[in-house]
Amino acid sequence: MMIDFLNDYKGASIICNNQIFSYTELNLRIKFYKDSLNKYTNKVIGIAAEFDFESISLLLALSTTNNIAVPLVYTTEEEFQNKILTSKINIIYKYNTEAHFLLDQEISSEKYLNLKPGIILFSSGTTGLPKMMFHEFSKIFNVLKQPSKRQRDIRILLFLMFDHIGGINTLLNCIKDGSTIIIPSSRTPDYIISLINKFNVNILPTTPTFLNLMLINISDNLDKLNSLKLISYGTERMPEAVLIKLKKYLPHVKLLQTFGTSETGILKTISKSSDSLYFKIDDDRYLYKIVEDILFIKSSMNINGYLNQDSDKFDEDGWYNTGDIIKVDEDGFLMVIGRINEIINIGGLKVMPAEIEKVLMEFDGILDCMAYGEFNVLTGQMVSSKIVLDESKFMDVSEIDIKKSIKNYCITKLDKYKVPVKINFVNKIEFTNRFKKVIK
Repeated sequence: MMIDFLNDYKGASIICNNQIFSYTELNLRIKFYKDSLNKYTNKVIGIAAEFDFESISLLLALSTTNNIAVPLVYTTEEEFQNKILTSKINIIYKYNTEAHFLLDQEISSEKYLNLKPGIILFSSGTTGLPKMMFHEFSKIFNVLKQPSKRQRDIRILLFLMFDHIGGINTLLNCIKDGSTIIIPSSRTPDYIISLINKFNVNILPTTPTFLNLMLINISDNLDKLNSLKLISYGTERMPEAVLIKLKKYLPHVKLLQTFGTSETGILKTISKSSDSLYFKIDDDRYLYKIVEDILFIKSSMNINGYLNQDSDKFDEDGWYNTGDIIKVDEDGFLMVIGRINEIINIGGLKVMPAEIEKVLMEFDGILDCMAYGEFNVLTGQMVSSKIVLDESKFMDVSEIDIKKSIKNYCITKLDKYKVPVKINFVNKIEFTNRFKKVIK
């Protein structure tokens, strides 16, 4: 993998921790790491870091070598050590806390057989053992072989994380175009908005959960985001009510739904419109089909399976079962209405949480919600919900009366069996450090 085209780019490459690094500095730092990596071949090399100037330089340098990279974002010590062992890391680069400098440390001599140079990523699911996925550098970093003919003067906030397929996809496209990358040191809504305003960010790739947090906490400031031109959202289903509110507060911003998985990479998409949840896959690298309302994807970009466990998500013809339930409109656009593991089964009747959440979010005074299934002796499951209220609208109303009003409203919009049996008021809907809602 060659990245010599960086020699031609001028201006700021990375803005991180109030430091601005030029493309010249990035190019020199990549060369520094390439020289230091010359002593390694066929090694699994971990990078214990988040996105910053050093980790980006090292990852790009690694992509030019005959080694395997493993980005490692720290969560808990147990998970961190488990990932090191599971991925058979030989060398780990981590920060010396005094010098703030990446240093390498040899920790294992284990080897993978028959793996080409590439990158190992772990699934970011909310339940179960993280799945370990391998992508060849020649495929996932292939975008760097086709740099832009002209450097693009665009500023992109790198919101998604260092070990996330979406974060890496954003990084590579920024580098390909010679854009300026702004890296946040915090992911609170007020801080992200302050960065957008301070550095005149043009593009924000993020998640629906984070966008709703922005709407809940600081919607009064959203109209100040004059530099913002595009928000791309993905990694989870977007609630229709959030999309509509977002378009209301930011009418000048284009909203683009992205689609991808850790197993397939990120596909190029086109949204039907900024206020529509329908999109098209517009990527000649991928084939897709819909079987019994489930989306399947096939591409040379797909991984062949998981390194640490068996899976029935891949069939013998190379099709990957995404688990996403799809609705297709008359123009051939797709909409994700949920996931197969989210279906609520009430006495054999199938209910999608999205349908219930859409109605709940229409109720005046509900800021956020989640619908899910719970065990029921008679019907197998029943609909339960978690709801975040705008308490200023219910100052003198009892909790019992609020629940009664919500249920009565749902009865006018939903079949009886879809109306939430249990309503739990919470301060917030729980989400992961990747800003994806935690089911139940």
